[in-house]
Amino acid sequence: MEHYEVIEKSLLYIENNLQQPLSLESVSNSFNMSKYYFHRLFSAIMGCSLNQYTLSRRLNASVQYIQNENLSLTEIAYQLNFGTPSSFTRAFKSQYGIAPSYLRKNGRTIALEDIPPVIKRPIKNINGDIVADFTLTNFKTTRISGVAFEVDLARSDFKEKIRSYSRMLVNSIDETISSPCYIIYSNCQPNSTKLRL
Repeated sequence: MEHYEVIEKSLLYIENNLQQPLSLESVSNSFNMSKYYFHRLFSAIMGCSLNQYTLSRRLNASVQYIQNENLSLTEIAYQLNFGTPSSFTRAFKSQYGIAPSYLRKNGRTIALEDIPPVIKRPIKNINGDIVADFTLTNFKTTRISGVAFEVDLARSDFKEKIRSYSRMLVNSIDETISSPCYIIYSNCQPNSTKLRL
């Protein structure tokens, strides 16, 4: 079996076993591989550790439970092996920027992520480390327009400052701009790192 096929099968295995404890050892044993070799292979091909990947897939599954099921948030946390409801809430807020209770209460929707495709790249073994052979590709030049500025979010008029910069950007757009436009602002507080472009 090719390396990328092992990882493709492991992604399906993880998806079908999100309600089980998924350790590096248990997943690698399913493919009769050393956990150390499997860890290096998985990280090289997927660009993240098995634990990081499993956490992201559990969070993805939790969205579906929150939006479509009648399970309590505590039941969801235990069913998806988060250990405790508080660790589930922390991980969810870190991933999606809102608490799971807010998602359920306000009826917002979060799009579910499909299992990511495994890109078939050659693998190299360099001094015991497994690395994917990445090929650099040149893309055509893209023009991105926008404005970047600092704003003190503690001031009562910070929204007006953001709006004024937005208006300035919109007013300067003409028919020659056919690419995305962005507004980037940084919270400017005493002793904070200044926004530099």
